[in-house]
Amino acid sequence: MSIQQHCIRLSSLILASICITLSPSIHARLIINEVFYQSSVECEKTEFIELYNAGDTTIDLYGWRITGGIKYEFPQNTQIDPGGYIVVAQVPNEFHSVHGVSAFGPWLGKLDNEGEEIAKSDEFGNVIDRIEYHTSFPWPIDAAGGGSSMSLVNPELENAKGSAWRSGMPTPGNQNSVFLVNAPPGISQVRHVPAEPVSNEVVVVSARIWDAEGVDLVNLHYQQISPGHYIPAFLPHSTSVLMQNRCLL
Repeated sequence: MSIQQHCIRLSSLILASICITLSPSIHARLIINEVFYQSSVECEKTEFIELYNAGDTTIDLYGWRITGGIKYEFPQNTQIDPGGYIVVAQVPNEFHSVHGVSAFGPWLGKLDNEGEEIAKSDEFGNVIDRIEYHTSFPWPIDAAGGGSSMSLVNPELENAKGSAWRSGMPTPGNQNSVFLVNAPPGISQVRHVPAEPVSNEVVVVSARIWDAEGVDLVNLHYQQISPGHYIPAFLPHSTSVLMQNRCLL
């Protein structure tokens, strides 16, 4: 990996220049793109983490590390081209027998089935990407032992947010099965004040909304609930079934 030097002359009165050494990894866009942390088959050791190069330059991964619940350091002569994928597996041989894909590894440790931090840092220790997944909404629920992997919808989304991920068929080394060119906006930190409003009281609803292309307008939709009625936290039927048969509402 080459190191670039940028020299800045502070003023014409100063004869010396200050040279700042920059690591190319500062501008690297290596994304944690897919995580398979719990197999549906008991005792099967096929956990894996997939990285995606969303940048426009080849990245030399020698000395880069994955840390958190697991630990792995990439060896020499490890590069990832723009638009390329690299997979690190818990047990590469067992992983290959299931998915037919070669992977780096093995790693030390284990991804926690109840939630875990995964961080990726360059050879200088700079954290390039970090997520902390969970097994409850808004993180993908079926990835917790249901046979699915936790897959990023689009690399342009904030992968630290649970709403940027979906449960999907594992696709190590390839584009995610849930990939969308035009991904939906992410929504988090939804709250309303006061928490228990009374009749005719003004209610303020706030939320954090983001999109890879920016957010111009947000519309709030709400539903009035008659006295003595409620909306269950978990619907007994899917939304599509409820919309087709309004008598179930």
